[in-house]
Parts: sequence; C-alpha cells; structure tokens
Amino acid sequence: MKPADHSGELEQVMAYVDGALDPASAENVRLHIAGCAECRDAERDLLRVSQRLQSWDVGEATGRLRAPAAGTATVASASFLPWIFSTRGMLATAAGIGLLVIGFSVTQPQRRHDQAFVTIAPGGAEEAAAVSATEPLAYRDNARLENERGVVAGKPPLVGGAGPARSPVGQGPLIVRNARLTIVASDFDSARAELERAVQRVGGFIGQIVAHGARGASRRLDATLRVPTARLDETVAALRRLGQVVGEAQDGEDVTQQSADLDTRLENARVSEKRLRDILAQRTGKLSDVLDVEREIARVRGEIEQMESERRSLDRRVTYATVTVSLSEDRKAEVNLGPVPVSRRLGNAFVEGWTNAIGSGVGALMFLASVGPTLLLWALILVPAALAAKKGTATFFHKS
Repeated sequence: MKPADHSGELEQVMAYVDGALDPASAENVRLHIAGCAECRDAERDLLRVSQRLQSWDVGEATGRLRAPAAGTATVASASFLPWIFSTRGMLATAAGIGLLVIGFSVTQPQRRHDQAFVTIAPGGAEEAAAVSATEPLAYRDNARLENERGVVAGKPPLVGGAGPARSPVGQGPLIVRNARLTIVASDFDSARAELERAVQRVGGFIGQIVAHGARGASRRLDATLRVPTARLDETVAALRRLGQVVGEAQDGEDVTQQSADLDTRLENARVSEKRLRDILAQRTGKLSDVLDVEREIARVRGEIEQMESERRSLDRRVTYATVTVSLSEDRKAEVNLGPVPVSRRLGNAFVEGWTNAIGSGVGALMFLASVGPTLLLWALILVPAALAAKKGTATFFHKS
C-alpha cells in the first residue's frame, strides 16, 4: 500500500483487524499503518468496537423475549419495541452492522478484481489497441475451449462469451460436394439441350460453359454447373443419361470446423468493434487519440467485412454443389470436301492464278519505273569514265 493512496485502505485495515488477510498482505498493511496517522486512528476505532463486542455478555433471555402464546402475538410485538431502543438493543444493532461492514470489505477486493477483466473505461489510443489486439485473441481461445467443452458435455457452445451460438454439430456436418463427369454423346446437340434442362429442373444454374468445334467436325463442351447439394445425386443421374460415361469422380469436404471458427472470429470482431465505438463515444481527450481509435475501428470493420464475405462464400459452397461436365461428340468419320463445290473452288483457283501473274508483272513495271531513272543517271556517269580509263590504260601499255 502506498502512503498517499487512501482510496481503499479502510477496507484493507478492516480486513487486517478481522484477520482476513494472508501473511504477506497483513505485513504490508501493518507497515502502512505504522506510517499513516489516519489509518492508525481507523485501526484504534475498529479495535475499540471489536473489544466492546467481545466484552459484551448476552444474558439470559427475559420473559418478554420468550415465545408468546397464540393469542398474545400483538402484545409481544408491542413489548419488543422498547427493547430495540434499549441499550442492549442498540449494541446488538451496532454489532450486526459492524459484521456486515466487515463482510462487505472482505468481498469487495475480489469483486473489483473480477470487474477489472470485463470493464473497459474510456482511455487513450493504447486502450483501443489493447481492445482490438489482445482481447479478440483471448476471446477466441476461450470461445474455442468452451465450444469443445460444450460439444463433449452436450451443452450449447458459447461464442466470445456473448451467449449460445448455433451449433454445427446440432445441425449436422457441413459438407462441400463436387462431382466431375466425362461423357461421350452420339447426338451432341440434343445432349447439350438436355444438360441445360437438367440444371433448370433442380433449380441450379450454369456457372461457365465453353464449346469447341464446328458442325461437321469433332465438337466438345466444357461446363461448370452449380446445383443444390440436396439434389446433386438426381442431377448426376440425369447427366449420365446424356451418353456414355467414360469418367466420373465425386468428393466431399467437411467444413464444419472451418464454419465454427469463422463464426467465432466474426462474433469476436463485432464485440471488439462495439467496444471501440463505446470508447470513441466517451472519448474527450486529444484529437490524436480520437484519430487512433477511428483508425482501429476502420481496421476492425475491414476485417469484419472480409470475414462476412468469406461466410457468404462458404455458405454458397455448402448450399450449391459444383458439377464439372466434359461433353464430347462421338463423330463418325466421312468424306467431307467442305461446304463449297469443287467446280467453284477450281474457278476461284484459276482466277487467283491470273490475278497473281498480272500482279507480278505490274509489280515489275512499278519497280522499273521507280528505280529506272536512278540507274540511267549512274550509267551516264560511270560508263564514260570506265571507257576513258580503259583507253588510257591501253595507250600506256602500248608506249611502254
């Protein structure tokens, strides 16, 4: 105990006089009393009251306190009133009040200790960081432990200490189901139409569909279907009738624990956001502290929105199963010269040949027209020079 701190010494002194403290705490209180005049006076008063209570000798009950007869209840009640205002009655009342005060002082420190873990007083930015960083982790661990205990004991689990949450075990496991089919159909067009009708009958939808190939060639269709999980078997049975099934696979993923963890984290984040908003509503300090709390609220809100998106995505995966279908055509090979007649194709080839020949001649003429003047100019310059050089060389050798 600090000498200058008088917020709770009287309760500590009362517990010390009553002998309700452990040895270490009692020694600290004794040292504090030795250096604090106010606490010494309080100790003397308490000891004086205690000595009076110990020296008080309760005598035998008088005739007035004996059980009255059935018809004398009113008389006994009237005779009891003077005793209350007598000396002994007042001492007894004081003793009872003293015992109540001592009992309250013993239990008050423990009550304050318990409240310290559930009460958040308005503080600065450090408090906001503590609420958002440390409390969600503690709540998450405690909630997970309570969920495990609740499942073992057959009790509804708790989420973040806020109350009972929905129990995945009670609702049954959450399974994400997927199926893959590879089908070869003899009639590709009718098989594709029947595939679309099968999806519509069960209340599903086509997530993606890609078709390859043209009529007369080998065609292929790849589709991703989303159908209600409860009607997956019905859908697969309808798809098997489209043609020959050359490949089939099904799998399921249990996401019950993932869903429970996501619900717990989401609930804890909402509790943290609420506490941060309470802190912001009660904040009257510096502007920087208010801005820090608002930034923390924005961060927690972003996490909540992300987890809500994950929650919706997980619900869709559980509600709608995914069916991947690869549909190909069982095509019979046949002679196919194409949609254009052979005579027309030959005529087109003849026309294209003459077009290429004429084009090449025109191209040669255009080349000569573009580079001819340049070649003529250089010929007029270089040819006389070459002739003169040749003539000069012949004269030189002749003289020599």
